[in-house]
Amino acid sequence: YENFEIVDYIKDKYFKVNSASDISVDIGSVKLENESNGTQKIIWTLNPDFKSGLKAQMKIKLTLKDAYVKDVDKDFYPTNNGEDITWQLSSENKKTEKSTLTPVLQRIYNVIYENNPPNECNIAKTNIENHYAYENVKIKDSHPTCAGYTFKGWEIITDGIKMVNEDTFVMPEGNVTIRGTWGTQSISKSMQGQVPEKPSLYDMVQLDARNGNTASIYEGLVTDEFDKTKNVKEQNGVSDGIYYYTEADYNNVIFAGFCWQIVRTTTTGGIKLLYNGTPNQGKCNNTGTDQQLPNLSAYNSKEGSLAFFGYMYNESHNFTSGAPSDTDLVGSGITWTGTQYRLTGAKTGGLDNNHHYTCANTTGVCSQVRYQYFTTLYILLSGGEDINDVLNKTLGADDYNNQYNDSVNKTDSTIKSVIDSWFVANIDKKNDPSGNSYTNYLENVVFCNNRKIKNLNSFNPDGGLVASGSLEFATNKTSLECERKIDQFSTSNPKAHLTYPVGLLNLMEVTNMEKYFKTTGQTWWIDQPNFLSTKPLLGMSVSASINNVVPNSLTSVIGVRPSISLKPGLKPTSGSGFKDDPYVINELN
Repeated sequence: YENFEIVDYIKDKYFKVNSASDISVDIGSVKLENESNGTQKIIWTLNPDFKSGLKAQMKIKLTLKDAYVKDVDKDFYPTNNGEDITWQLSSENKKTEKSTLTPVLQRIYNVIYENNPPNECNIAKTNIENHYAYENVKIKDSHPTCAGYTFKGWEIITDGIKMVNEDTFVMPEGNVTIRGTWGTQSISKSMQGQVPEKPSLYDMVQLDARNGNTASIYEGLVTDEFDKTKNVKEQNGVSDGIYYYTEADYNNVIFAGFCWQIVRTTTTGGIKLLYNGTPNQGKCNNTGTDQQLPNLSAYNSKEGSLAFFGYMYNESHNFTSGAPSDTDLVGSGITWTGTQYRLTGAKTGGLDNNHHYTCANTTGVCSQVRYQYFTTLYILLSGGEDINDVLNKTLGADDYNNQYNDSVNKTDSTIKSVIDSWFVANIDKKNDPSGNSYTNYLENVVFCNNRKIKNLNSFNPDGGLVASGSLEFATNKTSLECERKIDQFSTSNPKAHLTYPVGLLNLMEVTNMEKYFKTTGQTWWIDQPNFLSTKPLLGMSVSASINNVVPNSLTSVIGVRPSISLKPGLKPTSGSGFKDDPYVINELN
């Protein structure tokens, strides 16, 4: 465009722009003018940078005038008197179009309390409060009552609400729905020990662990919240440990129409569950592959890069077949001139434990250099990077200082896509207008994709064993700690971000399970890389029939058992935890 200008007239009756610094544009220039009649005029000149097909944006910070700030009778305010748009293409006359259409800003929204009463209760179904946007809103203390039922609390079911504390939130620019939850007045458990009236599921697990009913107490490091590792300990019966089941006797749950097995409690008081099929006439006695999702899956269907160990993965830097000849120079190190690599400590005669770099020529100079991690396999380096840079880019972060790089966890693994698709269709149900979403009853817990390196072996240029061609991960069987932040997958981790609160169990979580808890007759995935041996990538899986975990090629198509974690405080409406009488978490009814 030879000319492209937008003039915007602010509705000065209601709003003002305090200064030009309250206006920003991403293309062109902008200025603020005050006309003699009091109208403010914003002039946005886009040429000469604006071209057909481009998008441009102007942001204006408006201040509502004092006279209307406390105007409770009006919650919509027009922002503009209108605008003029003038443009001129080459060899054409200048054109101007005027518009009186104007946006409006809303500042008062509804908080809708859905009492959600049981069918037998004759009480109002909803109550509505009005609140200003960005106001701190305290969830009301009062609640409805109904004979024979217990009101268990209010739950915000609107997504994306920012909480100030456990009962106060920031009012968004939109309505908020809060739903009441109910349960029957009492429940009992047929076992040694006393259970308080209306116990939570956490109370049940804790009681089983303290009484030794196929459950135990874990003490040590736990990472259940992003960037928060806690050292838990059970002292004098004080609830500060992690309670986990070792056998499948008292740990069966029906939630969201599916059977689950309780794995353990979390540091926040939640309950981590493992998928266990679908109920049969209210029972959860599934065996074999009925305990898995119908869909089998590879962990990652791609082969040939360290990146594919990730539940979400990074830059690939694929492996390539090839070996230097005996006359080619091989180096113990490299330097970068800005355009070329030069080998250092170069020699002929072939690779050894300290000589991994080669240009595959006799000069030792090249624009791209090979790093031979195995005698016949290499990674091609360019742009001055060395093997440590590749490890950081493929595995997500420096293994020693835990620093993020800029392109971590960008692509979903094959198994994550399978799990997320199942979760959307069956738990979140966002594409099912007639279905109820269960996502709001799940807590944001860490699922650990532990890519911490135990031994670099041949990926160590200063002493790697080229003949073995291996890299070994730290298989953590004794701790619930997830050391690297980049591996702490959760909905709150910006560098390991889950779209939905669902994932896979880690190695420690399945290590203490007995055979009949975890075997399905088919091998199924857990989230633990194992090692790279020459070229196949090996992750950890639960054996088909024996009480053990075994390595498996990441491209193997085997069983999938998702894991979720229930929020603290949820109470079963019925059941005792046995397979024939599972706990029922029926929060939506």
